[in-house]
Parts: sequence; C-alpha cells; structure tokens
Amino acid sequence: MQLINRKNSQLIWCVCYTVISLAGALLEIVTQKTVTPSQVNLLLIASLSGLAVGLLALYDWLSERFEQISPLGLFIIQYLLAVAVISLGMWLASFWVELHPKGYSQVLVSFSVPYGIGVVIYGTALKKATLKANQQLKELQHKR
Repeated sequence: MQLINRKNSQLIWCVCYTVISLAGALLEIVTQKTVTPSQVNLLLIASLSGLAVGLLALYDWLSERFEQISPLGLFIIQYLLAVAVISLGMWLASFWVELHPKGYSQVLVSFSVPYGIGVVIYGTALKKATLKANQQLKELQHKR
C-alpha cells in the first residue's frame, strides 16, 4: 500500500515542513536557551494558523447549533472570537516582552488576510457541496 501518492503528496510535504520547522525552532530554543525574533515569528505564525484552522473546523458544529445565523454571520462571529483570542494573547505577552507600538494591528493583519482567504476557500467549497447535495436530493425526489 502506497502511503504517499499524487493526491496527498502536497499535504504530506506541508505537514513535514511544518513539523521540521517547528521542531527545529523548539530544539534551538531549548538547546541555546535563548529565543530569537525569527523563532518567535515562526511560533506565532504556527499558533495563528492553528487558531484559524481550528475555528474553520468548528464551522459545522456551530452551524448545527446556530441554524438561524447565516454562514457569513458565523464566519464573522468566528473572526471576532479569533480577534479576541489574539488580543488577549498579545496583552498577556506584553507582560514579558515589549511589544512594537503597532504590534496589535500588525498581528491582526497577519491573521486577517490568510483567514479571509481561508474563509473564501471554505465558503466556496461549502456552497459547492450544498448545491451538489441539493441537486442529488432533487434527483431522488424526481425519481419517486
């Protein structure tokens, strides 16, 4: 059985790159007992990516519980929740490190642009899946 194929090779590459990069940064922090700005940036981007993916993964669960809210409304609620988590994290970090005067806005832009792209991709895939399911349902109803 072939584990890596054409369909999943890009995903495998992304996972390997992420694991190697994060492990390397964490190993450097532990062995050198110092933290460089590039290591902080790498860990921050990994954290923001995890937050974005986690929130998008919660979409189905949220949409089942809040059926009265539109998909766009749910994405906005998720974004506002992310902004709150990021702001809290930045505020907590400010107790240990001095933040750049534009630190809050820079991290929010660093999160917002990729998250917006992710929402567009996820929303488009969701719409296509919904249209396909509706078409299949109509075909089943027409056969009866």
